[in-house]
Amino acid sequence: MMSHELRTPLACIIGMSSTLLRWSFGHLNDKQREYLKTIYDSGEHLLELIDDLLDLAELESGATQLKIAEFSLSQLARHIIRTAIDRATVNGIRLDLKLEIPTNLDQFRADRARVNQILFNLLGNAIKFTLTGGRVTLRVIREAEQVVFAVEDTGIGIPQSQQASLFESFRQLDGTYTREYGGTGLGLALTKQLVELHHGTIDVQSEPDVGSCFTVCLPQAHEPALPDVTPPSTLRTAPHIPQGHIVLVTSREDDAMLVCDVLTAAGLQVIWMLDGSTALEQIRVLRPIVAIVDRRLDGIDGCELTSILRRSRETVALRIVMIGNGNQPEEESLCLMSGADRCVAAPLNLEALLTQVIELIELEDDQTAKVKVSPGQP
Repeated sequence: MMSHELRTPLACIIGMSSTLLRWSFGHLNDKQREYLKTIYDSGEHLLELIDDLLDLAELESGATQLKIAEFSLSQLARHIIRTAIDRATVNGIRLDLKLEIPTNLDQFRADRARVNQILFNLLGNAIKFTLTGGRVTLRVIREAEQVVFAVEDTGIGIPQSQQASLFESFRQLDGTYTREYGGTGLGLALTKQLVELHHGTIDVQSEPDVGSCFTVCLPQAHEPALPDVTPPSTLRTAPHIPQGHIVLVTSREDDAMLVCDVLTAAGLQVIWMLDGSTALEQIRVLRPIVAIVDRRLDGIDGCELTSILRRSRETVALRIVMIGNGNQPEEESLCLMSGADRCVAAPLNLEALLTQVIELIELEDDQTAKVKVSPGQP
């Protein structure tokens, strides 16, 4: 409940300011753009703080469960570098990746999302505490039954006497760091707990004015592996304006405004339906190319609506993205079992939703093109 109540208003703040920055609906002067950028950055910072607090509370309560899956170490490392490269570039820092992974040992079993979080926290810290012109390196070394991640930087370094307090919650080394670099001191505490949840270890070697190296060793998990899930790509625009509409079925007005603005700005035609119980007949008549269905609807459950659409001859092939009620594995499974092609969690990540919609449109276009090719054509 806290997660939803805290994240939902922030999703509106971040989403609407991001939409205005990316696709202006009129001329913005420099001062207006500066204000919007401040709103967006502040929202992102507050969301990061809320995520850290909620993660810490969940970890300390013992409620966190790892979602073990098999994934590619090299793909994960490259994704992390792509995620952090903009921040490093803005700060004038060189970001390097060094992979020491035998081809036959690239696959690894662990909680991919949590490993991603560990590395993102360490890289973010390294970039924050490295001066312009410095270097940050992510090194990935695969050994027989474990993987070693080393994040090295040429930053300000940490005195030996203060290294013991690095992984304590709400602790920074002293007030100078808080004033100059910001932060709550939660990042490394979370990182340590996530590493230990994997039965791994984390160590640091550092020297003032020379740099630091954080080393994480994670053993391979032996639980049954789940299929790899490729992380969503960055925000894209539609490859072209397709013939047809995108139907959005939701009774949540704030979400609907954001989704409609983002999809329209990307060149798509959107029709918003408030009432799930009457949406079925309208969808059958409109024949949209993609339907976005909220799990929580007035009059009918989103899973029930999706199941009916899948059983109907007119809509059996319709591409459906369902907005799940929270980011839980069982919620995603329920959405997919009801017949949805994709599932995104609420509060919404608009970039992820847009990416899912565009991928389904491209898939539809590819299949349509195959149907149009006669047997004699190449």
